[in-house]
Amino acid sequence: MLTGLLLLSVIVLAFIVIHFYTKLKQLEQRIKSVDESLQHLRQNGYQTDWIKESLVPLDKKNNAIKEQIPVVQEEAGRISTQPYEKIETEFQVEKAGDEFTSEVSEPIQVKPENQSLQAEVPDLGSMEVQDARTKTEWEMLIGGKWLNRIGAIALILGIGFFIKYAFDHEWINETARVLIGAVIGGLLLWGGARSYKKNIPIFGQGIVGGIAIFYLSAYATYNFYQLVSYEIALLLMTSVTILAFQQAMRYNSLAISILGWIGGFLTPFLLNSGEVSTIGLLSYLAFLAVGMVWITVKKEKWRVLYFLTFVGIYLISLIWIIHLSNRQSEFGWLFFFTTLFWAIFYLFENYLLIRPRRKRFSFLICHVGNTLLYYVTLIILFLPDHRKWMGLITLSVGILYLIPILLQGRFSSLHKLSPWQEDRFSLTFYSLLIMATTWEWMKFPLVYLWTIEAFLISIIGIHWKKQASHWFGVGLLSLTSWYLLFLSSNEVVSIPLWNQRALACLLLAFAFGVLAFFYGTAKLRYAKRISQIYHLTWAIFIWIGILSVEWINGLEKWLFPNDPQFILLMVLFASWMFYSLVIHWFGIRFKLECMIYLSWIIMAVSIFGVVTVGFSYEPIHSFIPVLNLRLLVFLIAVFILWIHLKWWQSQKIVDNKWIPLTFTLGIAGLMFELVSVEVLDYFNRLLLHQQYSDHFIHLQQWSLSITWLIYSSILMTIGIWRKIQSVRFLSIGLFGIAILKIFVFDLQFLDTLYRIISFIGLGLILLGISFIYQKYKHWFRQW
Repeated sequence: MLTGLLLLSVIVLAFIVIHFYTKLKQLEQRIKSVDESLQHLRQNGYQTDWIKESLVPLDKKNNAIKEQIPVVQEEAGRISTQPYEKIETEFQVEKAGDEFTSEVSEPIQVKPENQSLQAEVPDLGSMEVQDARTKTEWEMLIGGKWLNRIGAIALILGIGFFIKYAFDHEWINETARVLIGAVIGGLLLWGGARSYKKNIPIFGQGIVGGIAIFYLSAYATYNFYQLVSYEIALLLMTSVTILAFQQAMRYNSLAISILGWIGGFLTPFLLNSGEVSTIGLLSYLAFLAVGMVWITVKKEKWRVLYFLTFVGIYLISLIWIIHLSNRQSEFGWLFFFTTLFWAIFYLFENYLLIRPRRKRFSFLICHVGNTLLYYVTLIILFLPDHRKWMGLITLSVGILYLIPILLQGRFSSLHKLSPWQEDRFSLTFYSLLIMATTWEWMKFPLVYLWTIEAFLISIIGIHWKKQASHWFGVGLLSLTSWYLLFLSSNEVVSIPLWNQRALACLLLAFAFGVLAFFYGTAKLRYAKRISQIYHLTWAIFIWIGILSVEWINGLEKWLFPNDPQFILLMVLFASWMFYSLVIHWFGIRFKLECMIYLSWIIMAVSIFGVVTVGFSYEPIHSFIPVLNLRLLVFLIAVFILWIHLKWWQSQKIVDNKWIPLTFTLGIAGLMFELVSVEVLDYFNRLLLHQQYSDHFIHLQQWSLSITWLIYSSILMTIGIWRKIQSVRFLSIGLFGIAILKIFVFDLQFLDTLYRIISFIGLGLILLGISFIYQKYKHWFRQW
């Protein structure tokens, strides 16, 4: 009895839900009707601002009109005495408590043709604003509809209590009890049919009480009295469900269809004997799914049944599969019915394609959910024993989603897909294609295939201007890049530059490079920006993947297997500098400002590495002044910086006044460190073969000061010769550093002879420069 009361509670709740859903749909229809009316008025030239003005309360309007009657009468008398060709008016109108003045200084020509137009404008002041419902409508709603619903529910409860009372006093045997319920249900159906024929449709919908009593009777035959077997009880409940939908279609009643849906999906649980077979349950669910889809085809406005069915089918089947203990023994049937559920909803989705007026966006959630839930169910079924089939099945399902795109417009019954439908099918196919690839391959072969797929998908999006395809390609390339970086961090290769990692990096860089040129000419949103990003990406992949990771492994294995890290790093930084030159040329050639900036970044990183590593030569015992690798790399850096500067001056794609100063400081700074470390390491190498002494250290510092003075003089000479003011300022700054070092630091420990030489040299150099500034000061002013 508790189960029966629970069923009644569910039915009452269903009525409440149906009532509010119906009210919501009616409100949507009314709003849509008002919008269409306003749109029609706008299309015919009417202005809608007067609608707001007409909504002023009537009492305020009447007061305002009464106050203006004397003014209007006086003005009318004055106008009647003047010719109609020239009428000048000046009056005040007070409206709804707000005062304004309207003055017409120009003569008003009264034309007869305007009278027809004025006649068409409605007199809004005489219109009344009515309530949403009149008292009569409320009375009919409550008395005709609500009381009908409540009466049906009350009748069901009353009959239920009567039968319970009769059962408790044993007035009626078990068979008679069931037959009484069937007779009462039949009488309610007959009464509802009669009411419907007599044009009382709302009262006729009370037949839902008969459907509910039929459910109760069929339920009692098995659960209460065991008068019939489980199979017969299931057949009776199914028959009632079919009857409910037949009555719903006949009387066009969504309420009855919802009741049938609830009864249909509760039947397996109400008749649960503890030994439900998988085939029986899933067959019943498939029968329900087909029926609900058929009803949705016939009654599109009842699409809420489709949504409820979709959720119910997958919810019940997933719960059953997850909690099934012998899942693998019934694998074949589970796979068959799971695929059948997906096929039912998939075919309905394709049915919408041949009905152009039914391309409703509201079905999209169910369509996407159908694919997603089906795939989740397959993963649960196939893992871990049948994993090898996942790739083939995933690809097969993906091809089925590609077919509607290929066939659109080729047959008269198959109309062209709407943009969101085409995106839905294409994105589903792409996603399943990627998943199929993932099931079959892994690691670097997966990177190859993902790269090729992303390249082709991007080409499709660019060529046919498909936003969804091109963004999917962008996302897949990004995912592939991150996956490659993850694999590279843990990969140990045996042959540098000739391995799967290097091939994957080159293939991905090639894809980015080619797509960058395609996007450069594409007419898509953000195409130019994506082109620049792709150019930067392929250049960075070659820099990091090939010229860093692979190149370092190659240097360690082939060229410098036993040499110190110092030599390896110097060669690496030199290769980066030459690569920056290539990128700079590429940027100039194709007018890509972003590539020029990238080349400068690579050059800056290379110089930072050279300056940091080259501060101390290793090993010091192999150091040879002037003839060493460090000096060569420093000179290469200076030369490449100079080429960067010259290319910028010749093209000036990037215009910035600080660029020449930056390059000049970079060249001067590199040479300053070079001469300094060469002097320091020369004495450091001598110290390896001689006993440490303060005199030797003082000589090292004195030599460093003299070197700085000579270097400053050379800079000043170049600055005067080439008329470069920034170089001359830099030379003066270095002079200042040298002077400060000599007076503050060197003066404390230098011997008399070294002091004489230092100060005389310093004085002569400074006086010479001062003489040049004084004698040729007009040159400096002109520069």
